[in-house]
Amino acid sequence: MDAGSYGGSHLPVLRIRLDLAHAVPDVVAELVGYPRGEEHTYGVPLRLPVTEYGLSAECGPPKGAVVPVELLETVGMFMERPDPDVPSGLWLRLVPPCGYLGAVPWERELVPRIRRPVIRVPDLLPVAADPGRVWSVAIVVQAPPHSRKRGPLQVPDHVVRFIGNLRKAIGEGVVVHIFADRDTHEGLGLLLPGSGESGVRTYPVGQAETAGQYGRVSAEARGAGSAEAPTPFLWPDWIASSLRGEAVRALYVVAPAAFDGDRPVLTASPDPQRAADPDDSTYVTAEDLQQLANTVGASTICLGSPEGNPSDASTRLLADGLGRHRAGPTLYSDLGRDPSGVVLAQAHAFLNDPAAMEPIPADPSLFGHLQPQHVQALLGHPWLNPDGPDQSWRTGRTSMGDSATSRELAPALDAVPDTERISAHYAGGAAVPTWVAATERYMEMKAAKLLEAAAVPGETPHMKQAYDRGMAQALGELRHLTTQVQDHEGRGAVEAGDDFFRAEEE
Repeated sequence: MDAGSYGGSHLPVLRIRLDLAHAVPDVVAELVGYPRGEEHTYGVPLRLPVTEYGLSAECGPPKGAVVPVELLETVGMFMERPDPDVPSGLWLRLVPPCGYLGAVPWERELVPRIRRPVIRVPDLLPVAADPGRVWSVAIVVQAPPHSRKRGPLQVPDHVVRFIGNLRKAIGEGVVVHIFADRDTHEGLGLLLPGSGESGVRTYPVGQAETAGQYGRVSAEARGAGSAEAPTPFLWPDWIASSLRGEAVRALYVVAPAAFDGDRPVLTASPDPQRAADPDDSTYVTAEDLQQLANTVGASTICLGSPEGNPSDASTRLLADGLGRHRAGPTLYSDLGRDPSGVVLAQAHAFLNDPAAMEPIPADPSLFGHLQPQHVQALLGHPWLNPDGPDQSWRTGRTSMGDSATSRELAPALDAVPDTERISAHYAGGAAVPTWVAATERYMEMKAAKLLEAAAVPGETPHMKQAYDRGMAQALGELRHLTTQVQDHEGRGAVEAGDDFFRAEEE
């Protein structure tokens, strides 16, 4: 799909929501478009019980989620209309609360049917600032347990081929940092040149350092009520300290997944020097992944589901949950369907420079949450204001326009994504300081929480209004401070931000 193929059309939206009014919840699917700036529903909404999607009526963790044939046919016939204005892509909106619908392989089954890209719509957030001239990626790999039985170089081979395809898609200026478990690191040593050559840097597992505050070990591994001290989780500090103050623009994590009760998690050996072991593993939550991305300054997060993944559904849910609540792009990649990483590399190339009119991959191995602004250059009309009338489907919340209190906060929130100034400031640099990108991630996260809390119908109580105004003021002051500090190439903005918000919360 090229840029011109969009024509002047608005991409239609496949809007999916849960109806919990019955003992067995229904899934309601609607095809919605905005041909003249007004919402138009095409056909009759399709209502099916969640069991038709392979989900449990009791809302337990999914094991065999599918897209019903009836929905595939409905969407397929719509996209095949003999109409010159037929769109060249489809937005997918999972309206919260959406339960386990994020685990349904929507793109895997829709893309082959419609032969066009499917893009997931996140909640409305500040658009992520992503400064830097060089596309830099931190690849974090924990091979699944016993993966060597299926081929000793399986995961390393994917990493090496992905890097090669990334260079073909973007150029030789790509910088890659690799943090891998012991077995994967050994395999990579046979396939890659010396560390630091050709922009690829691998970090020996022996350099991992203790990271006490990140320690989190599964209850199954330690036993309920065990007095034994948990094993520290060494990966985050190892990664952050090894980057030595240099931010990355993307974080790519490949690891097996599981469910901790009904919560999706990745699993990893606490110490990368040890092989993965299901009986001695750390659970890595969505919050942990976002914290790591914020710490290294990554705007883009990608989760890779390796072959042999015990729970691909968990990986999908993690990626979907992160994507709906992050300002930056979030991707999911199925390594079994994209072993060379060529599709994922194309997605990175698009994110590196959306204005360059790179094609958005249409492939069943990939899904992504993208802010509408990321594809604005490819659309014939501006993206409709999500805070206008009857636009709540875009955000999963009440329009801020319905609340005078919320409208007062809009200027402060608009000031958070200072994308153009930051991009211009670091346009010529080979690297961006971690504190710069980490500060942007910090402010995006705070602004998103404020936006979600502030957008309520009517007027909020007086005390809540005062709190929201104080938070908005702190955001504005932090933006002013970071602008000054960045202009002088100083440091300490993240610590200053912590002080601001600690004072506001007290």
